[in-house]
Amino acid sequence: MILGGLWSFNNCCLFIHKLAYGENPKDVNFHYADFWFQVHDLPSRFTSEPLARNLG
Repeated sequence: MILGGLWSFNNCCLFIHKLAYGENPKDVNFHYADFWFQVHDLPSRFTSEPLARNLG
């Protein structure tokens, strides 16, 4: 069992989805992924949520 966040293989994102009974594999959406970024030494004026959303 694989738990946790994003996984990678060969420097590419690895997406895993456990199919529910009767679920069509063609209907699984792999177009989006959540990412977390850590930025060091960021000036305090750049630490607002609206700015982070715009950068994302």
